[in-house]
Amino acid sequence: MDQQQQKKKKKKEKERKNREMFKYEVKHEQETKSLSSFMNVKMKKYPCPKCLSTFVKRHDLDRHLKYECGQAPRFQCPYCSYRAKQRQNAYSHVRKVHKKSVVYTIDIIDNKIHNAEESKAKRKYAKGERFWCSQCSRVFCKKQDLTRHLVYECGQPPRFQCPYCKYITKQRQGVYKHIRNVHKKTEVYTFDIITSQEQDGKESMDHGIYTSCCRKKFLCPKCPSTFGYKHDLNRHLSYECGQAPRFQCPHCRYRTKQRHNVYSHVRNKHKKRDVYAVDVISYRVYKP
Repeated sequence: MDQQQQKKKKKKEKERKNREMFKYEVKHEQETKSLSSFMNVKMKKYPCPKCLSTFVKRHDLDRHLKYECGQAPRFQCPYCSYRAKQRQNAYSHVRKVHKKSVVYTIDIIDNKIHNAEESKAKRKYAKGERFWCSQCSRVFCKKQDLTRHLVYECGQPPRFQCPYCKYITKQRQGVYKHIRNVHKKTEVYTFDIITSQEQDGKESMDHGIYTSCCRKKFLCPKCPSTFGYKHDLNRHLSYECGQAPRFQCPHCRYRTKQRHNVYSHVRNKHKKRDVYAVDVISYRVYKP
């Protein structure tokens, strides 16, 4: 009896294991099918209209059409007559054949030189560190972009004003673009209402190479002040040089010679109040 019971137990245990194994195989097969179907839906194919190649990403198809499909090899080895359709193939050729030589290639179509180290640095930068804003969760690739965002944008009021109309924004480039589109054939610059300084669009485009000393100077006939633009000199003569402060704060006795100083004063001292200035000479109201 004991042997028969043991045989029955072993048989039941074997059947149970077989059932569990069958369930596992069925479940694994279903998961594999669902994953493959998900990947097929998720990974959209981009077929080449000229050949049978297909690509997962659109930029891979664009690169294929531009450099490979039906195109002659354009990346030349600088040390021999070898040419390839891809820069990476030219780099590999130089490393293997022309050892201890500078790894670069020549694009014979665009007449450009592509350096392997620069390409590597660009890829490394693309995968590099990210800088997060703690206030709005925006992400930046450079720390200086995050610093600029915190100083001028995140939670800050617009400070860069168009000198020809009431347009105001948080970025200087936005004012430069606005002037080029709306106020054509005029000088491109912006006014910082916080620091009361002017910033030239051309100077910004040339990364600081173009300086104020390169511009024509307009001298004030009454004082030693000089200006880069004639309208700045005219404003100086009309409102500042030898003139009494004429722009009054509407909420207190503060008075200054420039409207923008009143705007800044109201924003800093009279928060949640209407921002405008009163001209005590012409009895006019100016809004930013």
